[in-house]
This record gives sequence, structure tokens and C-alpha cells, in this order.
Amino acid sequence: MHAANYTRFYIAAHSRDMDLTSVLTKKCQMKALFRISTPSQGPQQTPNEIVRYIKSLDLRAARIDRRPSLNSNPFDSVYFVEVHGCSGGQRTDEILKSWHVEVEKAAKRVKCEGGEVDVIGIW
Repeated sequence: MHAANYTRFYIAAHSRDMDLTSVLTKKCQMKALFRISTPSQGPQQTPNEIVRYIKSLDLRAARIDRRPSLNSNPFDSVYFVEVHGCSGGQRTDEILKSWHVEVEKAAKRVKCEGGEVDVIGIW
């Protein structure tokens, strides 16, 4: 088996309040996934805008995927940004709650910069 051959799984839940501490390993990094785009009613987006939004997250971006937007504006894009946080090897309920707060604050910073953002998942 090759070290680069792996499958990425996402956990879907009905609520963000679901306890995942028993599902996740203790040494696993904390992660979150954002969907970021420019406002659909605004002017045509520039490359600098998405850079500004990702920078305002102020979290370590591990992966960025760009997809065409579903809105009616041609050439608009939506970005999926996976971020990682370090728990120092401990995954207690307190650390997971603080990670949740940190992710929500990051989303608010993007909104303050004028971007549209959704937190798709926190794990």
C-alpha cells in the first residue's frame, strides 16, 4: 500500500452539537471546512478578494478547492477552504468547544471583510 493512497471521509450530522469525541482519535488535528464566495449582488470579483477573505480567517489553510458558482454570474467561483487547528494531542470537550468558537469567529471575520461564508463542518 502506498502512503499517498488514502481516502478522505467527512462526518455528516444533524447538528453541530453532536458529540464527536468518541469518534475522533486523540492525536487527530481539529479541522473545519468553509465555503467562501464574493457577494452575489456585488461587482465582479477580483482575485485579491478571495485572498483577503482567506487571510481574514487567520487559521492554517490546509486545502483550497475552487468550483464554479451556481449563481447566474458567469465566471464567479466558490472556494472550499479546509483549515486545521492543533490541540496538542488532547481532544477534550473544552478544546473542541474552543475550536468551535474559533471557527465561528473566523467566519465572522470573513463577513466583516465583505465575503459570503458558510461553515460546512467542524471536526
